[in-house]
Amino acid sequence: MNLYAKKNKGFLNQVELKRTRYKLLYWSLFALAMFVCMLTLLPLLWMITSAFKSTEEFLQIPPTIIPRSFEIGKLGKVWEQSGILQAYTSTLILAGGSLVFHIGMCGIAGYVLAVMKPAGTKQILTILLWCLMIPGTNSLVPLFMTFIDFPILHVNLMNTYWPMWLLAAVNVFDVILFKNYFNTISGSLSEAAKLDGCNNLQVLMKIMLPLAIPLVITLSVFSLTNSFSSYFWPNLVLKDNWKKPIALKVMNMKAGLTTDEYMVALLYVSVPPIFFYLVFQKHITQSINIGGVKG
Repeated sequence: MNLYAKKNKGFLNQVELKRTRYKLLYWSLFALAMFVCMLTLLPLLWMITSAFKSTEEFLQIPPTIIPRSFEIGKLGKVWEQSGILQAYTSTLILAGGSLVFHIGMCGIAGYVLAVMKPAGTKQILTILLWCLMIPGTNSLVPLFMTFIDFPILHVNLMNTYWPMWLLAAVNVFDVILFKNYFNTISGSLSEAAKLDGCNNLQVLMKIMLPLAIPLVITLSVFSLTNSFSSYFWPNLVLKDNWKKPIALKVMNMKAGLTTDEYMVALLYVSVPPIFFYLVFQKHITQSINIGGVKG
């Protein structure tokens, strides 16, 4: 049976794959892709297998690839000793606020630039593109000073989730994504909605965002995974232990756990982002395909 008989996608077609040099190129790229996949999966697989080893087996040299012991009880032990439930609660509060600000503010900004197009839209887009070229480290000190004494209101935002929520609201790259996505939607839809009496906010909520569901879900998953792995700003801003998200909580508990138990704690950090991706991977792929065709 010809392996390439039904191959009708990709940059190499059936005719080209009949030639030896293209076959070599195809299988070389396939081998490279498998190698990259293994590099990506091996740390995760090592963490999972190591989490359920006994301490003695974990420290054994040479290490065992397949665990001889499988101590499932360590999941409950680490959960009770380390306050994982409180850390999850704090992370969900952080993730929920970040998600609302992220999708809401970036969606509104993208709608304004794509549909309303006020005077100076081109200049605003130019400034946004310039902002993408500014290294993130350059803004750390100004942002920290802003959160200590927020302009106009003169409110100290330290030890609250507001700094992380506000940072999630001003993602320039995602504003441009929303703007480009809304540009692909027919303008007649928004015009018809306005003729029916809808204002701009209603057009955004009832027409644009529902049509952009693949992009909204994709950015929502990225926002949630970022919240679960968020470390730098929570460590800088949050002082109360009960407010700290799971990644920061696990980092701080390293000294109180054995190495194999710490692997279990890392498992608690890794599972939610993997779960989000597995559930919504269809929408993520759909968003990439639409962006690739229409963008």
